[in-house]
Amino acid sequence: MGWKTLILAIPIPTLIGQKAWREERINNINAVIKALVVAINAERDKQNEGVRKSVNKTYTMQNLNKHIEENKSLRAENDALKTENNKVKQRISQLDENAVRRVTAQKDVVIERLNTQLASKNEDITKLKTEYNTLWKKSKILVLQWNDLTKQPEIIEAVKRVEVRKEQDAEAKRKEQARQISKCP
Repeated sequence: MGWKTLILAIPIPTLIGQKAWREERINNINAVIKALVVAINAERDKQNEGVRKSVNKTYTMQNLNKHIEENKSLRAENDALKTENNKVKQRISQLDENAVRRVTAQKDVVIERLNTQLASKNEDITKLKTEYNTLWKKSKILVLQWNDLTKQPEIIEAVKRVEVRKEQDAEAKRKEQARQISKCP
């Protein structure tokens, strides 16, 4: 027996209790309608929840598929970057080797030039030592000759005259300076 038959099965009272019967019947109908609305809303909410879950699953699957594709793309890009990185490392290694060769060659040129300069300077030193020794020998001879000259009486007398003349010149200069100082006011 459904709710329809329950409501319809209630007998209609006579005129005296009809108003109360109508209110009760309206209240019962309203209660049944409210119960139906609540039941419909509950079923609708369940259905909507199911739809939401289904949509969320679909959305999640789509996102998961996007992430899987993005992951594949990133892995491929990562592999490409690793390959490029290895090439760059090899190139840097080659550049380093070339730089070492270039610097070594430059260093060898500089060392060779410095060795040449050193040999030239050593030759110059040897020449200077020879010249020094020659001049030293000549100076010894000149000292001996000077000593011989200074022992001769004419030379001794000439040296004394030069010294006397130097003293006279110095004395004359002093007197001249003293006169000039005394003339200044």
